[in-house]
Amino acid sequence: MVLEAMASGLSCISFNYAAGCRLIRHGMNGYLADCDDEAGFVAIARACAVDGVGLTGAKAHETAAAFDWGLITQTFEHYLHEVVATQATSARTPPKAVPAAPGELANRGKLGG
Repeated sequence: MVLEAMASGLSCISFNYAAGCRLIRHGMNGYLADCDDEAGFVAIARACAVDGVGLTGAKAHETAAAFDWGLITQTFEHYLHEVVATQATSARTPPKAVPAAPGELANRGKLGG
């Protein structure tokens, strides 16, 4: 939702996480609050309501305009290829041996008689 709001020219307030931390540059095209700082988030929202959003809405729109579906699709495909390559590599790698519990090796000889 962050990118859509930015595309609409809205000044966004987000926690510094997920899309917010990837798209927003605090004070330039939106505002970020630390993930565990609810009071900070509310303070930013109040300041925006009182002082207005200034130029951050216009800058937010510029940021969003730099993204197009071709770029988004290309990036998504890149990540999918990375996951597939990682899965293929891990499927060919034999599992690591699990260390025996203390005394287990000694008991193995007693099982057969």
